Amino acid sequence: MGRTVFGCVERARREILPLELALYHAVREYPGGAAAVAATVGRNATTLQHKLSPTHPTHTLNVAELEEILPLTRDPRVMDSLCMAFGDAIWLDVRDLQPGSSPASLVSGIGEMLRRESDLAGQVAASLEDNRIDLDELAELELLTVRMAQAVFGLLFRARQQHAEGQDNG
Repeated sequence: MGRTVFGCVERARREILPLELALYHAVREYPGGAAAVAATVGRNATTLQHKLSPTHPTHTLNVAELEEILPLTRDPRVMDSLCMAFGDAIWLDVRDLQPGSSPASLVSGIGEMLRRESDLAGQVAASLEDNRIDLDELAELELLTVRMAQAVFGLLFRARQQHAEGQDNG
């Protein structure tokens, strides 16, 4: 089964990237880019750009810079990359689960992910006819699976919050 070849920007949306590329895209897409990130965290913009650039392998970010970039950009691709490096782990940002968000809205979101997962499963089934799942299909399935697990744990977290709020009122 033939598949479209994706550019680096589309790839960054469809799969879990290596940490270096996830950081590159996170900072690149931050409003104002690397210059704004550097100014906010008190770093030299040119040095930061070199450290993030995939074409400058001799320059690398250090842990302190990672700790500055992560909470500023709050880009989920960076956390996805860290969990992938850790191996068989997922993360959940509970700050996105505001007390006002209803379990119904979370279930609706899960439904949308299930629809996307179903579409992808159809693609994988078609690929299996030739006994082959290509790397792009596997990478996309991996990212959707992580997002599905996050959504399910998010639903559980919000349901527990709502239960606790009900206990406080009763």
